[in-house]
Amino acid sequence: MKKIFLGILLLSSILSADLKYVKDIVSSMQSNIIEYKNDILYIQLLREDRVTTRITTTIIENAYCSDIWLNGKESFLKSFSKIKAVVVLNKHSHQSIIYKGNYSDCVELGKLPSKDVAIHISSKLTFATGNSLKKELYKLSNQ
Repeated sequence: MKKIFLGILLLSSILSADLKYVKDIVSSMQSNIIEYKNDILYIQLLREDRVTTRITTTIIENAYCSDIWLNGKESFLKSFSKIKAVVVLNKHSHQSIIYKGNYSDCVELGKLPSKDVAIHISSKLTFATGNSLKKELYKLSNQ
């Protein structure tokens, strides 16, 4: 139930963003897998061979954190306040970018000037493939 609710809310947040490349990449939750387990949010982009910093930053800014900025204490993310990270995977689940940020990081991002948000998000990104992805996920799950 949480996956469906989160997917619907993420979709509405993404669709409200006036960014063409977000709409192209994350056009419908039916073509993307969103899963929440072990306090990690997984977003798999089934149309993408490669996940980029731009894609990940856009998802974090316009889908993950924007609900907190727009709705504050009423944010759907409040129920996911234990999130340790957001993992954005390519369609093969072999390459990913991990955002090591949580609810409080989104709150802090909302206080920054808009020109600094992407820089701050980028500073919390980790690139991972194959075995390094497994190691990163293991470390996050055991924190």
